[in-house]
Amino acid sequence: VRTSSLYTIWIIMKKIHFNTNQSMTLTFYPTGNRVHKHCTEFTSTSCVPCSDSTFLDEPNGLTACIQCTNCDPGFGLKVKQPCRPSSDTVCGTLEGIVVQQNTTLLTGSAAQCVVKIPITFILLNIEPCFTYIYKIGDRDCRMCRPGYRVYSHCTKSTITSCVPCIDSTFLDEPSGKTTCNKCTTCHPGLGLKVKQPCRPSSDTVCGTLEGFYCLDPTKDGCRAAQRHSSCKPGQYISHTGTTSADTVCADCTGDTYSDGSFTSCQPYTQCDTLKLQQIKPGTHSSNSECGPQTSLPIAAIISPVVVVVLAVIAAVTGVTIRRKYLS
Repeated sequence: VRTSSLYTIWIIMKKIHFNTNQSMTLTFYPTGNRVHKHCTEFTSTSCVPCSDSTFLDEPNGLTACIQCTNCDPGFGLKVKQPCRPSSDTVCGTLEGIVVQQNTTLLTGSAAQCVVKIPITFILLNIEPCFTYIYKIGDRDCRMCRPGYRVYSHCTKSTITSCVPCIDSTFLDEPSGKTTCNKCTTCHPGLGLKVKQPCRPSSDTVCGTLEGFYCLDPTKDGCRAAQRHSSCKPGQYISHTGTTSADTVCADCTGDTYSDGSFTSCQPYTQCDTLKLQQIKPGTHSSNSECGPQTSLPIAAIISPVVVVVLAVIAAVTGVTIRRKYLS
């Protein structure tokens, strides 16, 4: 048997088609390779290297390589050692992140967690730490990372196949979903605007339009908003409206007024201190009105004029009557 760079496993089979009690050589090629064609009675297994961010880290009989792990910063991870055809990515923790035990859905510690997948004659440790799994029948399939959906579920010999979310869709958590979620629309009719656009791994984040406050807040944004209230005449703005709270109005009291746009009630204008005459008194919704002072009271001026006018009218009337009488 040739062993050179090959891993060889001898298996004694009771029956292989037409030969009985015959020895058969089952060959596993080096790490970093997958099966291109299975062996036949006359040919050996044909293998090709793993490529395109895939790997196989043990001798195997798989027809597909395993997708390299993504060290997602959202999980507090960074690349410690990049993926190679013969080894998966090694993830380390970001600065300030503390690794806790039992934080994954897989067996093992947070520092080194694996899931064992039985493959005919061997067991392969293929799953890195911080990987999530979902059930398909009796199989444990690896979830797709955020921004990807399941294209095909895992089988006994293949891992989950994932494709990116497209056309304004997203998935913001590892999942076993076959469809992505539709991105949220920030509708101006609801007082909303786009605060952060939709990405394959995160939904749209909506913010409030100018002059609106949020009625239905989310973790990072808002689902629905309403225009700030306007204070009425006779009220002042006690608290200016924000993106999260409505305007608060309060009533004016005493000798003060506001047209509804003031942040505090203003005192009435005192006409006498300005050496003016008050024409109209102030109310809570309007200021007092002042005019120029006069040297004499209005009644003192008007009364003599009225007396003179009446006297003239009486004289003219008397003369007219007398003329008619004499004639």
